[in-house]
Amino acid sequence: MNPLKLTIIAIFFTFISQAQNNDYSKLWKKVEGLEMEGLPKSALKEVEAIQKLALKSDNKTQQIKTLLFKSKYALTLEEDAQLSIITDFKTAISKTETPTKNVLQNLLATLYWQYFNKKRYKFYNRTKTESKVDETDFKTWDLETLFN
Repeated sequence: MNPLKLTIIAIFFTFISQAQNNDYSKLWKKVEGLEMEGLPKSALKEVEAIQKLALKSDNKTQQIKTLLFKSKYALTLEEDAQLSIITDFKTAISKTETPTKNVLQNLLATLYWQYFNKKRYKFYNRTKTESKVDETDFKTWDLETLFN
């Protein structure tokens, strides 16, 4: 192929990727503005719109970012949001492939670790059970199950 054609194609793809990033940056600025105004529900709606766009365009970076922001707003808007956040992360992990899957698994492990550190005293006082009360609710697990 002609070097000029290769250069033109490279420039074309660079402009396309920058245009997509600019679209996302405009959307994130809107989210930031809503957050600064103290409107987390409206910001969450915008984040969900960004998530749909990221899923449609298969932009893994934006998908992870929207998941993190949704978690942030869930903690603000819901009383007991930890379980829904963990469920969202598990669902995202099951639908993605490496390396995105690895990043999400790391974030999920961090969430478990943070919860454990906050509620450590409860886990130390629990005895190991043979059958779990609730397989999905990590707040009811014993210490060994949580670490596994």
